[in-house]
Amino acid sequence: MGCDTGTEVGSAMASVLDASAPHILTRFRDELFRNGNPLVADEQVWQETAQQAREVIADCELSLESGRAREWAGGAQPTELDRRRATAGISPRYAVAAGSVLFRLVLEQLAAVADGRPGGIDQLALATGSLQQSIATRLETAVVGHDQVLLERINRAQETAQRSLARVIHDELGNTVSLAMRHLELFEHLRPATDRSAESRPADTQLAAAKESLVESLQRIRDIVTFLRREERAGSLEQALKLFLASAGIARPEFELHITGDESWAPQHVLDEVFLAVRECLRNALAHAHAEWIWVDIAITAHSIAVSVVDDGVGFDVPAALKAGANGLTSITERIELLGGMAAICGIPLVGTRVAMSIPLPGWADAA
Repeated sequence: MGCDTGTEVGSAMASVLDASAPHILTRFRDELFRNGNPLVADEQVWQETAQQAREVIADCELSLESGRAREWAGGAQPTELDRRRATAGISPRYAVAAGSVLFRLVLEQLAAVADGRPGGIDQLALATGSLQQSIATRLETAVVGHDQVLLERINRAQETAQRSLARVIHDELGNTVSLAMRHLELFEHLRPATDRSAESRPADTQLAAAKESLVESLQRIRDIVTFLRREERAGSLEQALKLFLASAGIARPEFELHITGDESWAPQHVLDEVFLAVRECLRNALAHAHAEWIWVDIAITAHSIAVSVVDDGVGFDVPAALKAGANGLTSITERIELLGGMAAICGIPLVGTRVAMSIPLPGWADAA
């Protein structure tokens, strides 16, 4: 009998709430306006805010009619309204304030119906829980949407700053180093043959070393500029590596690249580090291997990334190179180890070089 009474009271409260919804929305808008809430400053934003308020009221009505609160699934995605609010600079605190006003107005209406009725307190508690869940869920999406828009703005600002820095490095530092290289080449061309005696060979050695340093500096500048413009290659290792080779202006050796799997399985920072490690392998091969072919194979699975870089060049003594302080080789192994992976470098004189890398992806242990 009590259950029937509770159901009847709940249905009555739902009917009253449905009939009074337009009045609640009018009071809702008037109070937001008096409080200076920007959600009513723009007509489109207000209409969408009012629609959310109607949905909250409808959720409450449904709970009262069914006798149980609606179950909400987690991970709700931001709506266009949430992003529009954030884009307009409307802080989520105004949505919180609006939710508080709506919560109070709806409860005031329901309390008047429940007052003195058997089961009214229980139905009012049910309505309160429903309102809290419905409003809280929408506030969560508002905060997530606001954070997403702010993060996008930060990323765009960083990308703009990086592109600006890349231009400065390329136009100022790069051009200066290139000009120094041209002066050295012109000096060699114009130097009288009489200056090229045996006595001048130490100077020739220094000149060659200066040119080699300038070439190395130009390559490093290209690397830095490519890295700073990494948004042009974000999410695509193939595009990144081809962009690097194009910037190097190398016709030989031949280059083959094979990538299998889905890059979306790997976080972007892991893809960035893999790119930098592979790029260092290619730089070493282009500078020292005298190879005819270079093969790069990258296999991406849900659990790991496996990389193989092979050339058919002159090869080298890996332990001796590491002992001599080969910074490029050390950089490769350190990058991979910092990702929790392993790198193995094998060089055979007159045969070639192979670098193998294996990097676990986040969550691989849980999926195993």
